[in-house]
Amino acid sequence: MRERVLIITIKVIAFMGFIGFAAFTALYALRPGYFSPITENSAFWYALGLAFMVTVTVLAFMVFLNPKKYWIFLIPPLAAGKITSSLSSLYLSEIYVTISWLKITVVTDGLIALIAVILIVLSYLYLRG
Repeated sequence: MRERVLIITIKVIAFMGFIGFAAFTALYALRPGYFSPITENSAFWYALGLAFMVTVTVLAFMVFLNPKKYWIFLIPPLAAGKITSSLSSLYLSEIYVTISWLKITVVTDGLIALIAVILIVLSYLYLRG
């Protein structure tokens, strides 16, 4: 019973992650510069960000299709990435106080990281028996 609840929870979160990342990836890819202007200096980071978003979208879909097999490929790396994103956005928002989307990133990525860490702990507790 515990395994079924854990699998369903991971599947629901993976599906929500897939939909969310797919939507923002499409917006990010189809409307370059929508979130911030792309300059010669930021083009590389735009491409890197887009690649990251596509990677997470594909991983979320894989986890949705087979949570038992693929959850380890998404949840821990996602937690690490979102913790990094949240903390770096917090730091940068203190330096560049006029960029309000940094504060939004702190909250949203922080919540995603928290959910991912909770899933890791629950999975660990389940696997321990």
